[in-house]
Amino acid sequence: PFIMKFLAGGASGGLGSVVGNPFDILKTKMMASEGAGIGLVPTVRSIWTNQGFMGFLKGIDANVARAVVNNGTKMACYDQSKM
Repeated sequence: PFIMKFLAGGASGGLGSVVGNPFDILKTKMMASEGAGIGLVPTVRSIWTNQGFMGFLKGIDANVARAVVNNGTKMACYDQSKM
């Protein structure tokens, strides 16, 4: 049924967003300080020192909500259209 496909897609999108969010935070911080030449390890250390573990999860609620709706809709609609 459509709802099961939506839930499966939403769960996978949400999980992917949770796993990928810390890397997105690192990428954004490194791009913002591009001229300073700050590398990966100093960026991780800076986030950990100043904000703790939660610093790697900033904005995760909006990212997970977006990913659940987006991937759930894509998967459910794609599977329905194949029939």
